[in-house]
Amino acid sequence: MKTTSLSICLTFLMIGPGLAQNSASVRTWTSNDGKALQATFVSLQGDQVEIAMANGSVFKLPLSRFSTTDQKYAQDQAAKATPTA
Repeated sequence: MKTTSLSICLTFLMIGPGLAQNSASVRTWTSNDGKALQATFVSLQGDQVEIAMANGSVFKLPLSRFSTTDQKYAQDQAAKATPTA
């Protein structure tokens, strides 16, 4: 049963990003207190960053909790996803 769930999550991570307009690669995100995690950028809504973990969990966290580099990355990814007129 766990193997099936893992396979589905891995398939989503491999196929899903190609389907999403604002998708990005799995990367290491670092909090401003030095803790790191592997996740994929989903969206930036106001001051909340939505990220997806490899296990399928999705979290919304304050942008301010991330390092300056990751804050810029999230803003850049959000700008790429925003259609220009």
